[in-house]
Amino acid sequence: MTNPRGRDLFRWSALAAFLSCYATILLGGEVIASDSGLGCPDWPSCHGTFFPPLVGTTAVEWSHRLGAATLTGFVTLLFVAALLFERRRPVLVRLASIAFSAVLVEALLGGIVVESQLAIWLVIVHFAVATALLGFLALIVLLGNLPHLPGRWLDWVREASTDRPDPGPSRPGPAGPIPGRPTPGDGPFGRPAGRGPGL
Repeated sequence: MTNPRGRDLFRWSALAAFLSCYATILLGGEVIASDSGLGCPDWPSCHGTFFPPLVGTTAVEWSHRLGAATLTGFVTLLFVAALLFERRRPVLVRLASIAFSAVLVEALLGGIVVESQLAIWLVIVHFAVATALLGFLALIVLLGNLPHLPGRWLDWVREASTDRPDPGPSRPGPAGPIPGRPTPGDGPFGRPAGRGPGL
């Protein structure tokens, strides 16, 4: 028997994880744009503390780390909710497991990126894993909320994804007269040939 409150917890934690992931990616982009990747030269602490002065590049990098920590918390909650309340929908359990594994890999990669002094290939892998995680979370949000979507939305999706009969190549109709150009049999001034001006 399903637990409605448990499923609601799963749905809302999925949405929170998705939004948190998106915000963390934006903060990561700000880290790159402002050249703040070494604003915290050590990991997981920052300048030897977990409460660094939030100024300059340190503030930018530390805000990204706080976003990543929040994301990890939401994904962990999502994973636990899936194990407890979504066993009858095993696809959601598997997707939540993948998301949980991905967020752990992403956190580890973040530390390796700092320790490597921002090796470019590690930065790219770090960003790629974050993008994949965002995609998995978007899919979880969609599937988890599918039974609660308005019927007209689902009807539109079905209609949009249904093949339509191929009308085939269109056949050109008979060409009409082109405005301003005499038709065959017209005289030089647009009158039928062989007829006088008063006829």
